[in-house]
Amino acid sequence: MVEAIKEILADDESINKITKLAFEKIDADGSGRLDIKELETIMLRISADMGVEPPKPKDIEEVFKGIDKDNDGTIDYNEFSLLIKNILLSLIKNEEGDENENEIDI
Repeated sequence: MVEAIKEILADDESINKITKLAFEKIDADGSGRLDIKELETIMLRISADMGVEPPKPKDIEEVFKGIDKDNDGTIDYNEFSLLIKNILLSLIKNEEGDENENEIDI
């Protein structure tokens, strides 16, 4: 799995295709920006799929603020793309047991 994730991250076209499709799927109103309700919907769906306790409104708000780097009250594609890349890097780090920080900055 780690090698597959590394291959995706190394190929800009692949990672952009994946993040664009995911963003469009989550962007229910087609505005090109995610609001907190759209983030809540996907977080609730993921928690249900994983069989874990759903996030509380405060948790959703904290996650939203963490993703909304420019503090404009929405998540744009670039912010979302950064999130996806950081999630994939975290998966690699966890699988490899790497203690180094690998976050990408905008």
